Amino acid sequence: MASNPISRCDLPFIRDLDQLLQSNRFRHSGIEILDWFLSEMLTREYGLTHLKLTPLPEECRKEIRMLSNSYLKTIMLCETSTDLLGMAQQHVESVGHRQMKGAFYTPPEVSYMMAKMQFHDLDWNAYPVLTVADPTAGSGSMLLSAIRVMAEDHTDKMDRLSITAFDKDRRACLCAAVQLLSVCLVNGYQVGELKVVWMDSLTQDVYGYILHCRNRKYGPPTYDARTIADLPQRTAA
Repeated sequence: MASNPISRCDLPFIRDLDQLLQSNRFRHSGIEILDWFLSEMLTREYGLTHLKLTPLPEECRKEIRMLSNSYLKTIMLCETSTDLLGMAQQHVESVGHRQMKGAFYTPPEVSYMMAKMQFHDLDWNAYPVLTVADPTAGSGSMLLSAIRVMAEDHTDKMDRLSITAFDKDRRACLCAAVQLLSVCLVNGYQVGELKVVWMDSLTQDVYGYILHCRNRKYGPPTYDARTIADLPQRTAA
C-alpha cells in the first residue's frame, strides 16, 4: 500500500470512471454505470447471486469489467480508509439529489481520526469479539477506517473484528459490501465477520440482507452461506 497520498483525480478508478462518463460511444448515465459495476463486482467477482442484481448488457461488459479491474488495482494505491465508491457516488449524483436522499459523505480523514480515538487504549481483555457497527454506514467510510486502524495497530487481533453496516439506501449498502469485501480480500485482512444489512436504523425496518460472511471460527453465517475463506481471494494483478 502506498504511503504517499494520491489526489482524487489521479486515482485510476476515478479517472477511468470519468472517461466512461465522457465517452461519446458509451452513452449511459453515471448511475447506470455505477449500478452495473456493483453488479459485476458482487455477482461475478464475489458470487453473491442471492442479490439478483441487474445483469450487465452484453455491449457494456468489456468496459465494466475493465472498470472492475481498475477498482481492484486502485485499492493497492490508496490507504484502506479511502472511500473510493463514496467518491464515485458523489461524482455521478448531483448535490441536490444527494441532499434529497439525506446522503452526506464523511471525509476519510475524519473517519480515520474517529476510528483512532475509538481504538485508543482499548482493553482487549474485555473484548474477545470487537463489534463495530455503523447504523448509517453509507458506502462504508467509517468501517473502512476501523479496518485500517486494526491493520495498522492491532494486526494480531484482526480475527476478533466483527464489522456491521446498516443503511436505508440500497445502492449505498451495495457500495459498502463491495468495499469491505475488496479491501479485506485484496489486502489479505482476515477479519472475523463482515455484515451489510439494507434497513432503516430509526424504524428498524429491514428491507434485505446484502452480505454476511465469517471466518470459520465464528461458525456458519446466517445468510449467503459462505465464509470469508470460501470467497475468491482477489489480488490487484
